[in-house]
Amino acid sequence: MRKSIPANPKPLLVFVHPGSLCGSYQTAHDWHPNWHRYAETRRAQICTEFAFLDAHKVVVLGSELDDEIPQYPAVQNAVLRAERTYRAGPLDEELRKTARRIWREHSHKSLSVRVTGAWADREDGCAWIVYRELRRLGGGQVILSPLAARFDVPEFEIQTGAVHPVESVPIKSAGVSRDSAALAHNERLLREHIRTNPAWRELGDRLKLIGGTAVCAAFEEDMNLVLRAGVTWAPIQKDILLIRGENCRCHQNVLRLWEANPDLKACTGYALSKDGIWRSHSWCFDQSIHRIVETTGKRVAYHGAVLKRRQVLRRLLEL
Repeated sequence: MRKSIPANPKPLLVFVHPGSLCGSYQTAHDWHPNWHRYAETRRAQICTEFAFLDAHKVVVLGSELDDEIPQYPAVQNAVLRAERTYRAGPLDEELRKTARRIWREHSHKSLSVRVTGAWADREDGCAWIVYRELRRLGGGQVILSPLAARFDVPEFEIQTGAVHPVESVPIKSAGVSRDSAALAHNERLLREHIRTNPAWRELGDRLKLIGGTAVCAAFEEDMNLVLRAGVTWAPIQKDILLIRGENCRCHQNVLRLWEANPDLKACTGYALSKDGIWRSHSWCFDQSIHRIVETTGKRVAYHGAVLKRRQVLRRLLEL
Protein backbone atom coordinates (compact mmCIF):
# COMPACT_ATOMS: atom_id res chain seq x y z
CA MET A 1 0.00 0.00 0.00
CA ARG A 2 1.05 3.62 -0.39
CA LYS A 3 2.86 5.06 2.61
CA SER A 4 1.30 8.54 2.49
CA ILE A 5 -1.89 8.94 4.51
CA PRO A 6 -4.86 9.98 2.36
CA ALA A 7 -7.51 12.44 3.48
CA ASN A 8 -10.21 10.70 5.56
CA PRO A 9 -8.41 7.34 5.35
CA LYS A 10 -10.38 4.13 5.68
CA PRO A 11 -9.86 0.47 4.85
CA LEU A 12 -11.33 -0.82 1.58
CA LEU A 13 -13.82 -3.69 1.93
CA VAL A 14 -14.44 -5.77 -1.22
CA PHE A 15 -17.54 -8.04 -1.33
CA VAL A 16 -17.17 -10.68 -4.07
CA HIS A 17 -20.21 -12.43 -5.59
CA PRO A 18 -22.84 -11.85 -2.88
CA GLY A 19 -25.35 -13.79 -5.00
CA SER A 20 -23.44 -16.97 -4.20
CA LEU A 21 -24.38 -16.50 -0.54
CA CYS A 22 -28.06 -16.98 -1.33
CA GLY A 23 -29.80 -20.19 -2.40
CA SER A 24 -26.72 -22.13 -3.49
CA TYR A 25 -25.02 -21.45 -0.16
CA GLN A 26 -28.12 -22.45 1.78
CA THR A 27 -28.16 -25.87 0.09
CA ALA A 28 -24.40 -26.42 -0.33
CA HIS A 29 -24.22 -29.08 2.41
CA ASP A 30 -27.86 -29.71 3.21
CA TRP A 31 -27.06 -33.37 3.83
CA HIS A 32 -25.95 -32.19 7.29
CA PRO A 33 -28.81 -31.38 9.72
CA ASN A 34 -26.89 -28.37 11.10
CA TRP A 35 -25.97 -26.84 7.74
CA HIS A 36 -28.94 -24.49 7.35
CA ARG A 37 -28.22 -22.93 10.74
CA TYR A 38 -24.51 -22.68 9.92
CA ALA A 39 -25.17 -21.05 6.53
CA GLU A 40 -27.69 -18.57 7.91
CA THR A 41 -25.33 -17.50 10.69
CA ARG A 42 -22.26 -17.17 8.47
CA ARG A 43 -24.24 -15.23 5.85
CA ALA A 44 -25.48 -12.85 8.54
CA GLN A 45 -21.95 -12.39 9.90
CA ILE A 46 -20.56 -11.58 6.44
CA CYS A 47 -23.36 -9.13 5.68
CA THR A 48 -23.06 -7.44 9.08
CA GLU A 49 -19.33 -6.96 8.60
CA PHE A 50 -19.88 -5.38 5.18
CA ALA A 51 -22.83 -3.25 6.26
CA PHE A 52 -21.29 -1.71 9.37
CA LEU A 53 -17.48 -1.72 9.14
CA ASP A 54 -16.15 1.84 8.84
CA ALA A 55 -14.65 1.39 5.38
CA HIS A 56 -14.86 2.31 1.73
CA LYS A 57 -17.00 -0.46 0.22
CA VAL A 58 -17.22 -1.99 -3.24
CA VAL A 59 -19.09 -5.04 -4.49
CA VAL A 60 -18.22 -7.40 -7.34
CA LEU A 61 -21.36 -8.72 -9.05
CA GLY A 62 -21.46 -11.03 -12.03
CA SER A 63 -22.52 -14.34 -10.56
CA GLU A 64 -25.41 -16.05 -12.34
CA LEU A 65 -27.08 -16.09 -8.91
CA ASP A 66 -27.28 -12.30 -8.51
CA ASP A 67 -31.01 -12.36 -9.26
CA GLU A 68 -31.53 -14.14 -5.90
CA ILE A 69 -30.14 -11.21 -3.88
CA PRO A 70 -33.52 -9.44 -3.40
CA GLN A 71 -34.87 -12.62 -1.78
CA TYR A 72 -32.30 -12.31 1.03
CA PRO A 73 -32.78 -8.97 2.85
CA ALA A 74 -29.46 -9.11 4.73
CA VAL A 75 -27.53 -9.63 1.50
CA GLN A 76 -29.47 -6.94 -0.33
CA ASN A 77 -28.98 -4.46 2.51
CA ALA A 78 -25.23 -5.12 2.48
CA VAL A 79 -24.97 -4.71 -1.30
CA LEU A 80 -26.83 -1.39 -1.07
CA ARG A 81 -24.07 -0.10 1.24
CA ALA A 82 -21.48 -0.37 -1.56
CA GLU A 83 -20.12 2.89 -2.94
CA ARG A 84 -19.18 1.28 -6.23
CA THR A 85 -20.23 -1.83 -8.17
CA TYR A 86 -17.93 -3.86 -10.42
CA ARG A 87 -18.76 -6.85 -12.60
CA ALA A 88 -16.82 -10.05 -13.12
CA GLY A 89 -17.93 -13.59 -13.82
CA PRO A 90 -16.29 -16.74 -12.46
CA LEU A 91 -13.35 -16.83 -14.92
CA ASP A 92 -9.93 -16.33 -13.32
CA GLU A 93 -8.67 -13.63 -15.68
CA GLU A 94 -11.91 -11.68 -15.49
CA LEU A 95 -11.68 -11.65 -11.70
CA ARG A 96 -8.00 -10.63 -11.75
CA LYS A 97 -8.71 -7.84 -14.23
CA THR A 98 -11.46 -6.51 -11.96
CA ALA A 99 -9.14 -6.73 -8.94
CA ARG A 100 -6.52 -4.66 -10.79
CA ARG A 101 -9.16 -2.07 -11.65
CA ILE A 102 -10.29 -1.88 -8.03
CA TRP A 103 -6.68 -1.37 -7.00
CA ARG A 104 -6.11 1.43 -9.50
CA GLU A 105 -9.24 3.27 -8.43
CA HIS A 106 -9.06 2.83 -4.66
CA SER A 107 -5.51 2.17 -3.42
CA HIS A 108 -4.68 5.90 -3.21
CA LYS A 109 -7.43 6.50 -0.63
CA SER A 110 -7.32 3.25 1.37
CA LEU A 111 -4.98 2.28 4.19
CA SER A 112 -5.66 -1.44 3.79
CA VAL A 113 -7.86 -3.87 1.85
CA ARG A 114 -10.14 -6.60 3.20
CA VAL A 115 -11.79 -9.12 0.84
CA THR A 116 -14.94 -11.04 1.73
CA GLY A 117 -17.80 -12.86 -0.02
CA ALA A 118 -17.75 -16.15 -1.92
CA TRP A 119 -15.86 -18.29 -2.32
CA ALA A 120 -12.72 -18.20 -0.17
CA ASP A 121 -11.51 -21.71 -1.04
CA ARG A 122 -7.88 -21.76 -2.15
CA GLU A 123 -7.02 -21.97 -5.85
CA ASP A 124 -10.46 -21.68 -7.46
CA GLY A 125 -12.66 -19.61 -5.11
CA CYS A 126 -13.72 -16.30 -6.70
CA ALA A 127 -13.10 -14.28 -3.52
CA TRP A 128 -9.76 -16.06 -3.14
CA ILE A 129 -8.69 -15.13 -6.69
CA VAL A 130 -9.59 -11.45 -6.14
CA TYR A 131 -7.76 -11.52 -2.81
CA ARG A 132 -4.60 -13.06 -4.30
CA GLU A 133 -4.45 -10.50 -7.11
CA LEU A 134 -4.93 -7.60 -4.69
CA ARG A 135 -2.35 -9.17 -2.38
CA ARG A 136 0.12 -9.32 -5.26
CA LEU A 137 -0.39 -5.60 -5.79
CA GLY A 138 -0.66 -4.46 -2.18
CA GLY A 139 1.35 -6.93 -0.14
CA GLY A 140 0.67 -7.49 3.53
CA GLN A 141 -1.90 -4.71 3.82
CA VAL A 142 -4.38 -6.90 1.90
CA ILE A 143 -6.16 -9.58 3.93
CA LEU A 144 -8.89 -12.14 3.37
CA SER A 145 -11.70 -11.78 5.89
CA PRO A 146 -11.86 -14.86 8.14
CA LEU A 147 -15.63 -14.70 7.63
CA ALA A 148 -15.46 -15.13 3.83
CA ALA A 149 -17.58 -18.13 2.79
CA ARG A 150 -15.90 -21.43 1.95
CA PHE A 151 -17.52 -24.32 0.13
CA ASP A 152 -15.16 -26.82 1.73
CA VAL A 153 -16.28 -26.70 5.37
CA PRO A 154 -15.18 -29.54 7.69
CA GLU A 155 -18.01 -31.54 9.21
CA PHE A 156 -16.90 -30.73 12.76
CA GLU A 157 -17.19 -27.00 11.95
CA ILE A 158 -20.72 -27.45 10.63
CA GLN A 159 -21.59 -29.40 13.77
CA THR A 160 -20.11 -26.75 16.07
CA GLY A 161 -21.69 -23.84 14.21
CA ALA A 162 -20.41 -20.68 12.54
CA VAL A 163 -18.28 -19.49 15.44
CA HIS A 164 -17.19 -15.89 14.91
CA PRO A 165 -13.39 -15.46 14.76
CA VAL A 166 -13.72 -12.44 17.07
CA GLU A 167 -14.68 -14.61 20.01
CA SER A 168 -14.21 -14.79 23.74
CA VAL A 169 -10.87 -15.46 25.41
CA PRO A 170 -11.25 -18.17 28.09
CA ILE A 171 -10.77 -17.10 31.71
CA LYS A 172 -8.13 -19.71 32.50
CA SER A 173 -8.03 -19.12 36.23
CA ALA A 174 -11.75 -19.59 36.71
CA GLY A 175 -12.46 -22.33 34.22
CA VAL A 176 -15.40 -23.02 31.97
CA SER A 177 -18.03 -22.83 34.70
CA ARG A 178 -17.40 -19.12 35.32
CA ASP A 179 -17.57 -18.38 31.57
CA SER A 180 -20.85 -20.28 31.32
CA ALA A 181 -22.29 -18.48 34.33
CA ALA A 182 -21.34 -15.07 32.92
CA LEU A 183 -22.87 -15.96 29.56
CA ALA A 184 -26.11 -17.18 31.15
CA HIS A 185 -26.34 -14.09 33.37
CA ASN A 186 -25.89 -11.66 30.46
CA GLU A 187 -28.29 -13.57 28.23
CA ARG A 188 -30.92 -13.40 31.00
CA LEU A 189 -30.40 -9.65 31.37
CA LEU A 190 -30.66 -9.17 27.61
CA ARG A 191 -33.98 -11.06 27.48
CA GLU A 192 -35.34 -8.89 30.30
CA HIS A 193 -34.35 -5.69 28.49
CA ILE A 194 -35.87 -6.97 25.23
CA ARG A 195 -39.20 -7.37 27.03
CA THR A 196 -39.18 -3.72 28.12
CA ASN A 197 -37.46 -2.31 25.02
CA PRO A 198 -37.75 -4.49 21.86
CA ALA A 199 -35.00 -2.43 20.17
CA TRP A 200 -32.56 -4.38 22.33
CA ARG A 201 -33.24 -7.45 20.19
CA GLU A 202 -31.90 -5.72 17.07
CA LEU A 203 -28.88 -4.25 18.85
CA GLY A 204 -28.08 -7.47 20.70
CA ASP A 205 -28.26 -9.54 17.52
CA ARG A 206 -26.12 -7.04 15.63
CA LEU A 207 -23.39 -6.95 18.26
CA LYS A 208 -23.13 -10.74 18.48
CA LEU A 209 -22.86 -10.95 14.68
CA ILE A 210 -19.91 -8.55 14.86
CA GLY A 211 -18.19 -10.81 17.39
CA GLY A 212 -18.12 -11.99 20.99
CA THR A 213 -20.53 -14.21 22.86
CA ALA A 214 -22.64 -11.96 25.10
CA VAL A 215 -24.02 -8.44 25.52
CA CYS A 216 -24.20 -6.72 28.90
CA ALA A 217 -27.55 -4.97 28.54
CA ALA A 218 -28.50 -1.95 30.64
CA PHE A 219 -30.53 1.22 30.27
CA GLU A 220 -29.38 2.77 26.98
CA GLU A 221 -30.21 6.41 26.31
CA ASP A 222 -28.44 6.32 22.93
CA MET A 223 -30.21 3.21 21.62
CA ASN A 224 -31.83 4.91 18.62
CA LEU A 225 -28.61 6.75 17.76
CA VAL A 226 -26.52 3.57 17.79
CA LEU A 227 -29.09 1.62 15.77
CA ARG A 228 -29.41 4.41 13.21
CA ALA A 229 -25.82 5.62 12.88
CA GLY A 230 -23.68 2.87 14.41
CA VAL A 231 -20.51 1.76 12.65
CA THR A 232 -17.92 -0.87 13.52
CA TRP A 233 -14.20 -0.52 14.13
CA ALA A 234 -12.05 -3.63 14.54
CA PRO A 235 -8.56 -2.17 14.98
CA ILE A 236 -5.26 -3.93 15.45
CA GLN A 237 -4.35 -3.54 19.12
CA LYS A 238 -1.07 -1.75 18.42
CA ASP A 239 -2.94 0.87 16.40
CA ILE A 240 -5.12 1.95 19.35
CA LEU A 241 -3.79 5.03 21.17
CA LEU A 242 -4.27 4.86 24.93
CA ILE A 243 -4.50 8.20 26.77
CA ARG A 244 -5.37 6.92 30.20
CA GLY A 245 -8.05 8.66 32.23
CA GLU A 246 -9.95 7.55 35.32
CA ASN A 247 -10.83 3.87 35.60
CA CYS A 248 -14.49 2.99 34.97
CA ARG A 249 -15.28 6.55 33.82
CA CYS A 250 -14.94 6.23 30.06
CA HIS A 251 -17.90 8.49 29.26
CA GLN A 252 -16.58 11.38 31.36
CA ASN A 253 -13.00 10.77 30.19
CA VAL A 254 -14.03 11.04 26.54
CA LEU A 255 -15.88 14.31 27.07
CA ARG A 256 -12.85 15.84 28.80
CA LEU A 257 -10.49 14.52 26.16
CA TRP A 258 -12.66 15.97 23.40
CA GLU A 259 -12.82 19.30 25.26
CA ALA A 260 -9.00 19.46 25.17
CA ASN A 261 -8.76 18.05 21.62
CA PRO A 262 -11.85 19.14 19.64
CA ASP A 263 -10.42 17.75 16.40
CA LEU A 264 -11.12 14.27 17.77
CA LYS A 265 -14.51 12.62 17.35
CA ALA A 266 -16.34 11.57 20.52
CA CYS A 267 -18.08 8.20 20.10
CA THR A 268 -20.59 6.30 22.19
CA GLY A 269 -21.87 2.76 21.90
CA TYR A 270 -20.48 -0.64 22.83
CA ALA A 271 -17.03 -2.19 23.00
CA LEU A 272 -16.07 -5.86 22.98
CA SER A 273 -13.62 -6.92 25.69
CA LYS A 274 -11.31 -9.92 25.65
CA ASP A 275 -13.77 -11.88 27.79
CA GLY A 276 -16.19 -11.90 24.82
CA ILE A 277 -18.71 -9.49 26.37
CA TRP A 278 -20.00 -6.26 24.82
CA ARG A 279 -20.39 -3.41 27.32
CA SER A 280 -21.56 0.19 27.13
CA HIS A 281 -18.54 2.34 26.34
CA SER A 282 -17.30 5.67 25.00
CA TRP A 283 -14.09 6.38 23.09
CA CYS A 284 -12.54 8.96 20.80
CA PHE A 285 -11.67 8.59 17.14
CA ASP A 286 -8.97 10.43 15.20
CA GLN A 287 -10.54 10.58 11.75
CA SER A 288 -7.42 12.10 10.16
CA ILE A 289 -5.49 8.86 10.64
CA HIS A 290 -8.40 6.43 11.26
CA ARG A 291 -7.35 5.63 14.82
CA ILE A 292 -9.24 4.72 17.99
CA VAL A 293 -8.20 6.74 21.05
CA GLU A 294 -8.93 4.97 24.35
CA THR A 295 -9.06 6.35 27.88
CA THR A 296 -9.41 3.21 30.03
CA GLY A 297 -8.12 0.15 28.19
CA LYS A 298 -7.85 -1.26 24.69
CA ARG A 299 -10.82 -3.28 23.46
CA VAL A 300 -11.16 -5.93 20.74
CA ALA A 301 -13.86 -4.22 18.67
CA TYR A 302 -16.10 -1.17 18.81
CA HIS A 303 -19.60 -0.43 17.54
CA GLY A 304 -21.14 2.96 18.05
CA ALA A 305 -21.97 6.38 16.69
CA VAL A 306 -19.99 9.60 16.38
CA LEU A 307 -21.55 12.34 18.48
CA LYS A 308 -22.20 15.71 16.88
CA ARG A 309 -20.56 18.77 18.40
CA ARG A 310 -23.81 20.03 19.96
CA GLN A 311 -24.40 16.60 21.56
CA VAL A 312 -20.94 16.63 23.13
CA LEU A 313 -21.35 20.19 24.40
CA ARG A 314 -24.70 19.30 25.97
CA ARG A 315 -23.17 16.33 27.77
CA LEU A 316 -20.27 18.45 29.00
CA LEU A 317 -22.76 20.84 30.60
CA GLU A 318 -24.39 17.88 32.37
CA LEU A 319 -21.14 16.72 34.02
